[in-house]
Amino acid sequence: MAKEMTNEETLKKLNDTYKSLKANGKSKSDVLQKANDAVVSLFPNVKDNNGDVWQALTNKPAIKQFFIDYVTADYAKEKGIDNDTAQIDVEKALHDFFNSIKGNPNVGGRNAFDQYLQEISDNDLKNDFQCGLLPATNAKKPMNFEKSTFNVIAGRPSAGKTTALASIAMYALRETDKTVLFVTSEETSRQMITRFIKNQFCDNCIKGDKGNLLTRDFSHSYINNTFQDIINNDRKAPALFENGNNDPFTNEVLKASKDVEKFIKCGRLQLFDLDKTTSFEELQDRMQELERHSIVIIDYIQNLPYAPKDTPANDRLETLRREVYTINQIVKANELIGIVGAQMNRVGANEQNPEGLELANIGESDEIGKKSVIAIGLGRKITEDNKPVYFYRIMKARYDPISTHFEIADYYAYSYLTAKYDTNGDLIKFKIGNSNNGNGGNNAGRKNTKNMESNEPAIIIKKDVTPKTF
Repeated sequence: MAKEMTNEETLKKLNDTYKSLKANGKSKSDVLQKANDAVVSLFPNVKDNNGDVWQALTNKPAIKQFFIDYVTADYAKEKGIDNDTAQIDVEKALHDFFNSIKGNPNVGGRNAFDQYLQEISDNDLKNDFQCGLLPATNAKKPMNFEKSTFNVIAGRPSAGKTTALASIAMYALRETDKTVLFVTSEETSRQMITRFIKNQFCDNCIKGDKGNLLTRDFSHSYINNTFQDIINNDRKAPALFENGNNDPFTNEVLKASKDVEKFIKCGRLQLFDLDKTTSFEELQDRMQELERHSIVIIDYIQNLPYAPKDTPANDRLETLRREVYTINQIVKANELIGIVGAQMNRVGANEQNPEGLELANIGESDEIGKKSVIAIGLGRKITEDNKPVYFYRIMKARYDPISTHFEIADYYAYSYLTAKYDTNGDLIKFKIGNSNNGNGGNNAGRKNTKNMESNEPAIIIKKDVTPKTF
């Protein structure tokens, strides 16, 4: 098995080997073959050794950079074509090369089993994503999104899909060391960054015992404008905010903004705008570039490219099926964790009687539902006093039974979502058709997975400063 190397070490060694092969006058192979030979020289058993396959895929960003930066120009010169055309050919050759090694990992060999034992010993479940925002049905453990799985968060319009996905992304950034690629189609990247900052603001206030800052009964649009004004003014005249005399609300907004900025600048939070200017191939490339065990969140899956609304329904559905299949294959092959938002059918949507959180009610469910390992339905009910109550239901899970409805604590205007617990640390069950929510506790979420097995609430907001629920 090849020795583990950083991406920087891999890139340097590949370039050195490639130069040596080019300098060897005896070699009659073309440029692309020399490049492949350089990779194989670093991972000698890449075609039949599972350990080398995994190592090569781990260093995939460096291998791709090597092909693009060092091989493309030589290939263009060799073929007498322009660099853009050459890059297309080189990227296709690189794609074919990776496909050739993924499909032959010798999973029955000794090295594969040794690697399996090593992963169990070293990593336990850390390669998966244990999300405490929407715990599993026994309410004593976080929902475990496994690597190489395709999972769905589904709901009708205004059920809170984007809020849930944004909250899951920020939870992963705070509680794990994973990279998150957030693919947005309903909102722009700027709007999503505002959501992320609001989410971080709420989490900072809860953990910093500043729940009183969350009691402001602002609308979503007012809070968005307030946050953006504070951040904009700080960028224009930071001296105004250095004297420490500004209000605590402003301080926490700026702190949350800097927290999110750090996630983005270090590359752990990546955004991809899924709009009419992007192609499905671009999304595929971005996913292929991610390191193993990264999280891909797509908001939402029915808005994938090449499925425009002016296309006939049958063609659009067939295109979407192919794209869902392709995404699932990339997630499996690259050991990613896929979580996608999905629209549920509008038929029968009635907030006075929100039955119907069923897998069959996901739009185009024959493909999305079948591919999902975990499928969670989001809903909201308008109570008798005309207030919405949010809840979720586990519609499909590999290791957990289908659940009843659980209430969600949604802190109005802050895009913060977490399962709601009672004072004993148990999830509150929400009975459809009953507007009485019960005496819910004030637990606003759990700090980390160590607290998941405990009956004690991890984070408390005092009753006199509990934020209003939307």
